[in-house]
Amino acid sequence: MRCSAKALFFMTMALLTAPAAGLAQTDAKKADTPVDRGKAVFIDRERGHCLLCHQVSQIKESFQGNIGPDLSNIGARLGPDELYKRIADPTEQNPNTVMPAYFRTHGLVQVAQAYQDRPVLNASEMHDLVAFLLTLQGSDRQE
Repeated sequence: MRCSAKALFFMTMALLTAPAAGLAQTDAKKADTPVDRGKAVFIDRERGHCLLCHQVSQIKESFQGNIGPDLSNIGARLGPDELYKRIADPTEQNPNTVMPAYFRTHGLVQVAQAYQDRPVLNASEMHDLVAFLLTLQGSDRQE
């Protein structure tokens, strides 16, 4: 899988800007990996809110959506660069998509005041979300 320079830059920046405290965690906190944080963003109805439109067979959350495609095997179909682009600005892939842009700030309409001139997800959250999505390789249950 190849990454564009842009995606590699943002992934590197996410790693560099991640809190240093995460490096000296106790055994109980070692589960706080990029994949775990990405899963939390995916499920969290205040941040990613991905389950509003998508479903994942490996997650046991209620009320999974069916507007967007099932993402249960998205990690087997797309690499990190393509996942990043589709989340950051899905209109580059499909100008008529209803999926919101999670990392684009220009050219948006009807944006809540809290999100004016800032992305929905920060660089670290984008990196973590892509890390989680890459683990979705099929129908085996994660939880």
